[in-house]
Amino acid sequence: MDIYKRGSIQLSDIKMILANKGSLKAHSILRGGNEFSDKSSFDWKLHARQQIGLALSKQFNDIITSFQVISGKKNRMEYAQFGKWIENNRILSGFDMTERLLQKLFADLDPHKKGYLSESDWKNAFCNFFIWSNIYIYLGGYSARRQILSEVQEAIRTNYNDIESAFNFFLSHEHQFNPSIKTVSFYGFQKALHALLPKRFDENEIKFLWSICSFDNETLNFRQFIEKFDKKQFNGTSSIAFNK
Repeated sequence: MDIYKRGSIQLSDIKMILANKGSLKAHSILRGGNEFSDKSSFDWKLHARQQIGLALSKQFNDIITSFQVISGKKNRMEYAQFGKWIENNRILSGFDMTERLLQKLFADLDPHKKGYLSESDWKNAFCNFFIWSNIYIYLGGYSARRQILSEVQEAIRTNYNDIESAFNFFLSHEHQFNPSIKTVSFYGFQKALHALLPKRFDENEIKFLWSICSFDNETLNFRQFIEKFDKKQFNGTSSIAFNK
């Protein structure tokens, strides 16, 4: 249920499940850009894949390098190498992972049941992996940075009843100093994120999010905010309006 691997279940996680009207089909964040018609949001192996993918996207610049490092620059990755990397880096912290379950997870990554993972298997499992490019945000795959945008989008969607109320929430952190201002600065953006998702993102993550939302401008206007955050139906209850 912890879709974004925050270490706790949030109201937005519950709302996502309810919004699916009982459907168990895996959330797109869990699927990492892959289509798993037979997997549900409660499939532990899917959650483990996601956590591995997020760890890979933080440790390596590209998918090929990650395979080469973990496999010892071989053309195949054995279970022992995979398990060693998982254990040494505490990749699956939070999972009650036994040796037998880890073997099951490894087998799940090996679709042809060869007993090892090829570079192709690795790429298929953790695809579209160029995390330092902003264009990655528009592709599938597991990425810590892609997840930042998705998580904020989901938090906004589940807390506010329309896009204008959401933008006014961000704008309210500017109105403390200038009640007539119509755009959000980085300062107001940062304050709003800390209020919306306390202690969730570090400064570099917020700067990255600001860059893709503001298109590297000094302020964020309503049109830019709509482009990034008016993607899905709102189901929150908060409504914020200012005098025109």
